[in-house]
Amino acid sequence: MFDKTGELTEILRGFGNLSPERACSEAAAAYDGYLNDFIRSIKAARKGDRLGAHLKASASLQQLLRTLFAVNGYLAPYADRLHRHWCRLKKIPYPPEELARRIERILQTGDVREQIQLETQMEAFMYAEGFPHEWEDKLEQEKARVLAAFPPER
Repeated sequence: MFDKTGELTEILRGFGNLSPERACSEAAAAYDGYLNDFIRSIKAARKGDRLGAHLKASASLQQLLRTLFAVNGYLAPYADRLHRHWCRLKKIPYPPEELARRIERILQTGDVREQIQLETQMEAFMYAEGFPHEWEDKLEQEKARVLAAFPPER
């Protein structure tokens, strides 16, 4: 197919873009999903459910990516295409390479301290972007319980 006018190219370029209204609602919903799966992951870890903790950590990271892409006005790509779309993320709390490394570490280890650190930084980022969460102090209470259960290694 040959696109003589460039119209098709423009249509395809816009595929995956979200309207500002949809981006806002998608970001809010995905962020709430991220927090829900994050809490379930660290709770499962605190209770000794390693498999559940890892599964929920993975789910939380998928929601995290949905959140970040929506904040930037895009639908999140399929996981196997993510590497092609990092460049779309202009507003994120880390450079894309660092974010990818942190996601990989959490996927490999399920480390609750790493998850908590990421969530804390995401919380500040999302607040600055106009997305405060509605969890009141429940997040901080659970994070404190989990950190007490998993003291730092010496």
